[in-house]
Amino acid sequence: MAHVTVQLNRLRLSPNKVRLVATLVRGKPVNWAAEQLAFSPLRAAHYLGKLLKSAMAAADHKNLAKNALFIKAITVDEGKKLKRFIPAPRGRSYKIQKQTSHVTLMLAEREEIPKREIRTTKQIQKENEIKK
Repeated sequence: MAHVTVQLNRLRLSPNKVRLVATLVRGKPVNWAAEQLAFSPLRAAHYLGKLLKSAMAAADHKNLAKNALFIKAITVDEGKKLKRFIPAPRGRSYKIQKQTSHVTLMLAEREEIPKREIRTTKQIQKENEIKK
């Protein structure tokens, strides 16, 4: 099964906020996920949408069928923290850590699952008679 992996590093959003959006599209078809991200009000959806478009372009370059693609895996990890200080009373300062995220997105082609044959009770009875 062919797959495509793309990464977005040092995204200036908290990993927890990005994970909220990532869970919406994990395991879903690419077209459906792109629509959901386009209309989501969350800020992380914009960046994940751009990442998804990049992954779709990479899949197109590898000659993968667009209508068979789905999001196989999407992981959001912590990146480096930007350290900042703000003034505090009595000449002190408070440390602020601004979080960043690393997002990894993997697309894969969905394999066609053979449909199970639905048997009626008459067919089952015939099979049982043949076995006897």
